[in-house]
Amino acid sequence: MRKQRQYVAYEARILYGQGVRPKPWTYLSQPLREFRRRYVTLKGYKDGFQGLLLCLLVAYYYGFRVTVELGRLWRQAG
Repeated sequence: MRKQRQYVAYEARILYGQGVRPKPWTYLSQPLREFRRRYVTLKGYKDGFQGLLLCLLVAYYYGFRVTVELGRLWRQAG
């Protein structure tokens, strides 16, 4: 989990450097988009229950947590 937090902070800093600002709806839409991409497009459903859990965790970390961290960076800057 410590490693995941590092990756989340790293990804948020990259997006912040690119000038990406989170919109209010991205806190919900980004995790859903990431889950759909991993579970449907990349066929995570083929891995059964473990695939579902992994897709949910990735959607949480790289969808929701990155957006929250990005929002925190913008609030601190401004």
